[in-house]
Amino acid sequence: MKTNKKIYKDNQYTLSIDPGLNNVGWALFNEENKKMVEMGVRKFEPAKEAKISRLKRSARRNNGRKKWRKQQLKQAFIDFNLIGEDEFKNSQFYEFHPEQYKAAGVKNLMDLRCYALQNKVTYQELFQCIYNILKYRGNFFKR
Repeated sequence: MKTNKKIYKDNQYTLSIDPGLNNVGWALFNEENKKMVEMGVRKFEPAKEAKISRLKRSARRNNGRKKWRKQQLKQAFIDFNLIGEDEFKNSQFYEFHPEQYKAAGVKNLMDLRCYALQNKVTYQELFQCIYNILKYRGNFFKR
């Protein structure tokens, strides 16, 4: 559907514009001579789907929330003097070592979480269990 709109009229010239989805057509007419002076088309890149931008924005927000939850858990353990701040800087602190639990049959963090329900665990193991929950399973803290 083409529309011819007069948007500017001087003494002898008329500018007409034809907007489209990916382009804008224009023409300049001389009213006295009834002739077209100049015309042209300006093409644009096709519009991106909003769905793609929305998915990327959602992923950025989710990553930010996950990072915030992990920082809040670390800070809670530090604030309650359960684990020292310097221990978090140690790269091996976050590693799970299943060889410590061979007798109990613990092979991974999920098994450790089940094991922690029935047995005493260290603050580091408790941290690893909650950290795993916050990382993959949801949010226990509120902003």
